[in-house]
Amino acid sequence: MKLGYINETDIQKKAEQTHLLKSNGCERIFQSNQYNKLFKALKKGDILLTPSIKGLNQTTRELIRMMLTFREKGVDISFLEDELTIKPNSEVTQVFGKIYHSSNENFRTFAGGRPSGPTVPMSVIKKIQKMYETGSTKAELCRKLDISAPTLDRYLKIDILE
Repeated sequence: MKLGYINETDIQKKAEQTHLLKSNGCERIFQSNQYNKLFKALKKGDILLTPSIKGLNQTTRELIRMMLTFREKGVDISFLEDELTIKPNSEVTQVFGKIYHSSNENFRTFAGGRPSGPTVPMSVIKKIQKMYETGSTKAELCRKLDISAPTLDRYLKIDILE
């Protein structure tokens, strides 16, 4: 099945992109506010069409995580305006996997010479999320971990690729 994804807020551009996706055979089109529904809807053998690579993600880190998720699900992704299709077992997704996992579980981006993003290993963030899911309150976690509430909120929002 061909599914489409649009991450656009401008009404005219959204209409143009919807037309582009429909003319390329998309049966369902998801918008940015339906991101989680899109991932749940994707099945092995599906093809995800999106107008361009720049509209799929906000950061390189997120793009890499998405590409790894597509690989795990067995989904092709096609960036129509960029004339680029990435298959699940392509060398590109293998390189993305190596980049993602090569930095000792800390994947950081750099802006202005300073590291940004979580400064603790993803395995620790995963444990924090599990503690919260199993009933620890935010106040308890902040005290126990000696972190601020905004930091804890950031850690809880991180979608960790299994």
